[in-house]
Amino acid sequence: MVRVADRRTVLRMVGASMALGMAGSAGTTPVAAKTTAQTPTLGTDVTFTTLSFASEGMSGNVTGGVTVQDANNLITAGVQASGLITNQSGQVFGLLGTAVEFNGNGSQDAQITFSGSYNGELKAGLGLSGSFVEVSAVTESPSGTQESIVLNDRRRFGAEQYRSDFQRTQTTTLEAGTQYLFYVSATLGASAEVGTATADFGPQIGGAQTPSQGVALDSIDVNFQ
Repeated sequence: MVRVADRRTVLRMVGASMALGMAGSAGTTPVAAKTTAQTPTLGTDVTFTTLSFASEGMSGNVTGGVTVQDANNLITAGVQASGLITNQSGQVFGLLGTAVEFNGNGSQDAQITFSGSYNGELKAGLGLSGSFVEVSAVTESPSGTQESIVLNDRRRFGAEQYRSDFQRTQTTTLEAGTQYLFYVSATLGASAEVGTATADFGPQIGGAQTPSQGVALDSIDVNFQ
């Protein structure tokens, strides 16, 4: 298990480098990252539904939290900022996926498909408050990172609901003996100088839970070309 101070720190999980730039703060909560590499055969199509990589963290002085439920393939998170007496701002992140090292020899082109869903809400009360959500599908190796945006939005006033299935496909070259991370990243944030702002994708700050809120990663498919 590896502990990192925030997402600006480089995580080195099963040999794969994860540069996860996100502004931290003095109030950052330490993050526990865990992983167990899966070892399929290069050239044989495979679907991952049992996920083996999870990490989470929180920074700032907002109310809320994040939980990565790798056993349930789900990230739940929520933050609330209120500018009543003191200004509040902060964010949470969750990473969920699988670590993979392919057996065999050589290299082969492949398509990586991430399938899942999300359900949540952003709210902001006044012009001096705001909230955001960012969800991405990521393929990462020691040589680089490929990222596909799933959801990216911000609110400065009013409320917006977000509920949808998603599927994102990336094309890459996979090498035997090289360690990879395939994962979904979810980041929520809120800030307020006046009024209240929330990013609500879980039970952490209340809100409706029917249907269940969160970001679900149902499967990761690797199809060789």
